[in-house]
Amino acid sequence: AIIEAAKPKVGSKENCPGRHGLNRFITNHSSYCCDTCRCYLPEGAPMWGCRECDWDVCEGRCHPDTWTLADFKSKLARLESQVDEVKAAENIDKKTKLALVETDVKQLEKRVDNTNAQDLAAHSITKLTEDEAREEKRGLVKAIGELLLRIDTIFDDIKAGQMDSAAATEEKAPNNEKTPATESPEP
Repeated sequence: AIIEAAKPKVGSKENCPGRHGLNRFITNHSSYCCDTCRCYLPEGAPMWGCRECDWDVCEGRCHPDTWTLADFKSKLARLESQVDEVKAAENIDKKTKLALVETDVKQLEKRVDNTNAQDLAAHSITKLTEDEAREEKRGLVKAIGELLLRIDTIFDDIKAGQMDSAAATEEKAPNNEKTPATESPEP
């Protein structure tokens, strides 16, 4: 037992040296280094770590990129909020902003589709059966579909607004007559 206690604790891609468990976080600067593969990650990159042990593992290469139901719901809520912000915003290119959000929603939809109920149940914070996880997944898929329909409706409203403003511009110009150029007197 004494020999075991004298050995330095070593972490892995699944856990920290102190066996506290790893929590997912997003890097807030570009000096994070993966303690498993020694790669540096840019700001905004997902990692798994333990602050108590100062142990960090990159997501994707070393630590599996697993999402929980809570992760999916949180991402969906952020995307719904972004759609609301774009809809309410003035003086921005709404079509471009909305298209970017739509891309993120479709990526989320693909990620949810590619996640099986067994993994969702296994990685859930609360204990879930596979059937419960499957039902939660169905709810997410439905909510994502509804958000995509909302986005399509906003695109239609933008298009209709552009048509209305073009029609209003045409109405202001009587019969599309060209205004004759004024001639300047010759010297």
